Amino acid sequence: GSNRLTLIQSVKISSTGNSNKFGDLLVAKNAMAGISSKIRGLVAGGNTPTELSTIDYITFSTEGNSADFGDLSVTRGTLAGTSSNTRGVFAAGEVSGTYSNVIDYVTISTTGNATDFGDVQAIRKGTSGVSNSTRGVFGGGENGSGVSNILGYVTIATTGNATDFGDLSVARTFTGPLSNSVTGIFAGGTDPSATNVMDFITIGSTGNASDF
Repeated sequence: GSNRLTLIQSVKISSTGNSNKFGDLLVAKNAMAGISSKIRGLVAGGNTPTELSTIDYITFSTEGNSADFGDLSVTRGTLAGTSSNTRGVFAAGEVSGTYSNVIDYVTISTTGNATDFGDVQAIRKGTSGVSNSTRGVFGGGENGSGVSNILGYVTIATTGNATDFGDLSVARTFTGPLSNSVTGIFAGGTDPSATNVMDFITIGSTGNASDF
């Protein structure tokens, strides 16, 4: 929609309560990818509605507006992000109706433009990313002719094309991705109607997702 925001909000994960304003993005946008280390959070790409290449960052310990980090190697919105504590990886997306298979990466502790990493298995937008400290897994998405159940993974510390991981239990796009060091969860999404499916993978091994 047209009601894009600059608002950044924060919550304290260890307790319950309402969110607080943290600061503002450089410009109002949506359909970004977010990644983080223990110190910094980054958001990349997005729509204004024109797609962007910009990457913003914040320091978690200091409230305030985001600052310029650099640019993606390819301009796009509706992309996915995964990260280790060192490196952030951004995959797929869309620009001007053209779908992308690009993967690029940044070193989170420094600023600068993203560098080419490789490609995901198929062009698509609306894929979601989960990760542990070693591996990032991208799931789902759509390419204009249908939604996908594809899961592909990369080793975050290296570069190269994504490798087949398995399949989601339901083909869908724009899922809510959640992960810890062991498990990745893909929740909800569009298939092409809204779905309440949650399924999970064990990030350290390959195989199809299972119902959660």
